[in-house]
Amino acid sequence: TISNPLLAVAIRSLAITIVSFGILAGMGDIGSFSLLTWKNTSLLLSGGLAAGLFGLWAYFEAIRYAEASSVASITAIYPAVTFVLALLLLSESFSWQKILGIVFVVVGVILIER
Repeated sequence: TISNPLLAVAIRSLAITIVSFGILAGMGDIGSFSLLTWKNTSLLLSGGLAAGLFGLWAYFEAIRYAEASSVASITAIYPAVTFVLALLLLSESFSWQKILGIVFVVVGVILIER
């Protein structure tokens, strides 16, 4: 096992970066970088830091102290968090189908944890 969760995040991120640039180059789409605005770039970078760096670091850190199946099931709650944040920050529409989906996610996590 890797004793340092940050090392795991760095290795995973490096692999993703290399493969992503390879795919962009293979598609002949490297020039797309010129279409990025400062706003788009800053949002992508901050999202990458929040979800990629901090989220993965917390995930790998949690695996050091709990079973992987428990940690993974808890991370499956992210749709519920996304739904609440989208309602509050993006004024997305509320629907009972979305609520039912969130209930299924939470019930699923509870069932896996037992």
